[in-house]
Amino acid sequence: MLIALDAIREAAARTASRLHRTPVLTSRSLGERAGVRLHLKCESFQKTGSFKPRGALNVVLSLEPERRAHGLVTVSAGNHAQAVAWAALVVGVPCTVVMPADAPRSKIDAVRGYGATIVAHPDRGTLFDRLREEEARTGAAFVHPFDDPAGLAGAATVGLEIVEQVPDVECVIVPIGGGGLMAGVASALKALRPGCRIIGVELADGPGMTPALAAGKPIPVARPATIADGLTLPSWAPCRWPWQESPSTRSRS
Repeated sequence: MLIALDAIREAAARTASRLHRTPVLTSRSLGERAGVRLHLKCESFQKTGSFKPRGALNVVLSLEPERRAHGLVTVSAGNHAQAVAWAALVVGVPCTVVMPADAPRSKIDAVRGYGATIVAHPDRGTLFDRLREEEARTGAAFVHPFDDPAGLAGAATVGLEIVEQVPDVECVIVPIGGGGLMAGVASALKALRPGCRIIGVELADGPGMTPALAAGKPIPVARPATIADGLTLPSWAPCRWPWQESPSTRSRS
């Protein structure tokens, strides 16, 4: 089961006034190398510099106000951390982010700049354990980096915009870290352009999606040494597939 198109459109309507509609630019030189007409969906121009605010903001705005008032808590090595910190700033609630102690300094500074409290944790393998401690201590709502239906619906708005901006799209290449962007974009495109081919790209060393698909469930993976830190998970943590019921117990409006 994919994310329903109605849920994706609701996410777009809910978040549109606070987010950018990112541009689609063409690249003649890259397209000629590949023998295609190439477009680039520039999510680097989104708030905080990645697609992540789309999902984070949709989750936050979907929370009941009294639940949201307790604040937000999340775990991330950078992009999601910035997105949740920014979303908390938008709605005026406190935010705590558990980050690896060796996260990029630029991302740590950005998260702190949005007003969030950072909990630096030395062991990436137990980041989610530390997150649960903060969640219990603060009573804050956990905004999952990738395993949340509202977050996936928010990410899927990228797919909506792609179809609107490139109506004859035939193939979309999507990077895969935790899988939230891929799940969202695939949901939107398969609903609106069933014939569109979707290709996921992940790190050759330490991939997460390929071994999980082979096993039929999420499995632990090694974290590679790479400058592409946005394609690595903060750690492995038990999660459910997008088509399964969300483990979250928070109430939504």
